[in-house]
This record gives sequence, structure tokens and C-alpha cells, in this order.
Amino acid sequence: MELLDDQRFIRGVKPPEYQLARVMVRRLKRDLPPRWDGTPRFPQRNLDYLEVSYSESERHAHQLLNRYAASRRSSADGKPAKAAADFVTPLLKRRMFSSPKAFAETL
Repeated sequence: MELLDDQRFIRGVKPPEYQLARVMVRRLKRDLPPRWDGTPRFPQRNLDYLEVSYSESERHAHQLLNRYAASRRSSADGKPAKAAADFVTPLLKRRMFSSPKAFAETL
């Protein structure tokens, strides 16, 4: 920010929001103008859900992970320990849904 305006912004000093709003512009890809030939710069992003069926062994593994997460949270003594358990649980679940290898490496 100091490179943009060294009178308004000083390194190491957090600028007020109103000063940032005067110089910062946030643009999304869809807001950018098209190319010279009229084609969009980026393809339009279409999101759709994907139905997934899990095997019985995958469901069982998920149940075991849920039980483990619940046991970690219930045995946590104090706010920091509960926060740590709440942080690790979603990470483990994401890794499990990613792949067995990713989950094993995380453990």
C-alpha cells in the first residue's frame, strides 16, 4: 500500500478502513470486460452437486471417526483442548473423504 501512496500509508501502521476503501478495488472474474473479440476472459463457472454412494466399510469408518472425535471432545479439559479437538476433527474428516492415503498420512 505504501507503494501506491506513501503519504497515506506507512509500513507497519494499519490503515483505517476508510483510507483503504479509497484506493482498493475488488473485482471478480465475471466483472472483467471481455477480450477484444468479444469472448469472455474466463469460462462461466457452473456448480452442481454430485451424488455419491458410500460402501458399508466407508460408512463404518466414518462412524468410527465420529466416535473418536466425540471422545476427544468429551475428554478435553478446558477451552483450549476443546478448540484443538474442534480444529482437528474437520481436518481428519476432509482427509478421510479425500482418500485413504491422505487420511493415513494425516494420522
